[in-house]
Amino acid sequence: MSTIEKLCESEEFLTASKDELRALVVLLSKGRISADDLANYARITKARAKGALILWEEVGVFELEKESIIEDIYPERENTFGVMEEPRQRVAKTIQSEELATLLEECAKLLGKPTLNDPEVKIITGLYSQYGLTEEYLFTLFSDIIYRSAKPTAKKLEVEAIRLFEKGIDTTEGLSEYFHHRDSVRESERVVRRALSIGRALSPSEKRLAESWVSDYGYGEEMITFAYDVATSSTTSPTLKYIAPILNRWHENGLKTVEDARAFQEANKGEGKPTKKSKKETPRYGNFDPDEAFKRALERSYSEESEVM
Repeated sequence: MSTIEKLCESEEFLTASKDELRALVVLLSKGRISADDLANYARITKARAKGALILWEEVGVFELEKESIIEDIYPERENTFGVMEEPRQRVAKTIQSEELATLLEECAKLLGKPTLNDPEVKIITGLYSQYGLTEEYLFTLFSDIIYRSAKPTAKKLEVEAIRLFEKGIDTTEGLSEYFHHRDSVRESERVVRRALSIGRALSPSEKRLAESWVSDYGYGEEMITFAYDVATSSTTSPTLKYIAPILNRWHENGLKTVEDARAFQEANKGEGKPTKKSKKETPRYGNFDPDEAFKRALERSYSEESEVM
């Protein structure tokens, strides 16, 4: 079996990422090349190029001089919440070879500055080269931070980028999905708090309920307010957990509007309410009836009083 055939049957090939496959095509064509050249030919980041070189070497595609690769790989980070400090020469080379100049210029514009200072430049280039985050990813994330933060800084970009990276959100597509879900949760909470006049932040469990009602069920303020009104017929100041079964039932029955829900409640009036408990009967013990015995005792008492008088 040839090397290519073995490669095609390997688990690494079958589970390789898009960038790793791009690197493989270049390596099969060019042979052993440096991480910088591989990144340029495959149009991937240097961090991903280094990883691809080691991956395909371990698979046995070709032999590489391990020392030439390993010595250029960043050592294990002691602080997982920050980029490693790099010398100015390496930063300058990164900007030149990885075409980060445009990103740095755009980030400066977002901050309203003519240019970034050295610490800011090192943070952004470090996120690019050490974590393999693309220019588009970093610009998209920084734009979001600028929009939502009163005092945006490159340090906030560093902290947020690494936090998301640790959660596996390291592509622009993944970042967009994260933003969509985050904004959906916030909008759901806003709708529920306004519908129920809640002045505090919702708890995690309440946020999950709010998201299911607004995002999953498609219910707005009117439906949630009406559910609250329905719940108040059974209890005062109902909680979100108390309202949940009502909205769940409406959703299960395909109700979309307040009119639908009102008609449904009228048609099912009384269902689900607790039945009134019957009066507890006085226990009987054999043939002895306490009520009857008490009645007879009173009669005897009155009879005796009459005789005395």
